[in-house]
Amino acid sequence: MKVVLSLQAREDLRDVLGYIVEDTPRAARSVLARIRERVEELQRYPHIGRPGRVPGARELVITGTPYLAPYLAVNDTLQILRACHGAR
Repeated sequence: MKVVLSLQAREDLRDVLGYIVEDTPRAARSVLARIRERVEELQRYPHIGRPGRVPGARELVITGTPYLAPYLAVNDTLQILRACHGAR
């Protein structure tokens, strides 16, 4: 399946990584790598996310980090809506 990041998800990622890189560049690289790995898994297994808080959406937990990514499956496309801290 094709994965598309919404504009908001792109902005979220930029903000998250920008915040982390200020203190620990290595951690920012690690978080980015983990996000990429999970998105690749999502492409292969589109229903691995848990039921989401947004109606009709699922949430991809970015294991090894405090982040999650709510997404919608529409036809053959997975649209990642946000990239946010799981506590929010």
